[in-house]
Amino acid sequence: MIRTKRNFSLMSICCAMLLAFQCSYVMAETTAPDGPAGGRGPAVMKRGKGVQNGPDYRLNMMTSRLGLSEEQRIKIKPVLDEELIQIEALRGNDTLNRDQRRAKLQQLNKVTAEKIRPMLTPEQQTRQDEAKQKISTNRSKQRNTRPGPNPGENDPESRLLRLTKDLSLTPVQQTVIKPLLQEEFKQLEAMRGNDTFNREQRRAKLIELNKTTSIKIKAQITPEQQKAYEAIHQKIEDRRSQSKIPDSGKP
Repeated sequence: MIRTKRNFSLMSICCAMLLAFQCSYVMAETTAPDGPAGGRGPAVMKRGKGVQNGPDYRLNMMTSRLGLSEEQRIKIKPVLDEELIQIEALRGNDTLNRDQRRAKLQQLNKVTAEKIRPMLTPEQQTRQDEAKQKISTNRSKQRNTRPGPNPGENDPESRLLRLTKDLSLTPVQQTVIKPLLQEEFKQLEAMRGNDTFNREQRRAKLIELNKTTSIKIKAQITPEQQKAYEAIHQKIEDRRSQSKIPDSGKP
């Protein structure tokens, strides 16, 4: 159903955001907590060696914050290059579920930090440890203050109210359709907590669930209501294509 499509788009975005966050966590271990302008450190990795969070950028940041010598820079650079290669490989690996990817990123983070640490002086190691602690503290504060999704937005009751308004459902239709929305919601919740699916598997299951629910609902409404229902689908798709931003609501 429409809501499922939106949920799928939101979940896909969340997965992408999660991987970006994990990649940035790996890099935080070998960079300082503040960005060039003194603000919060970089949060998103971009591809390539010369761009922000690429090996060259990160090496320059470490040099600025820790006072690396030229000899240290020469030793550390290949370590950062190799880490980028492995992160890029993880970004494109859809056979891993979320927990598996997180574990591999954390292991990569640990290995990179262990390789670089002996290349630093005791004073530089202390400064690096302080930087890591500051990053961890700031990240915890951001998680605690970041607004979460509205739990009432996707529930069957709210969706039934929107469908009733948009399609002028009769009391009998509402009674028949409500269990369909409840079952879909139940399956969505189960899928959301299932980390055994990779991104492609989750997408396929969401699309199939959407299709199944839509067929069931259309069987309970009149031809005129079906046209209105399809028009809502089309309007959402058109708006999404124009803005490139998935809608947050769902009838």
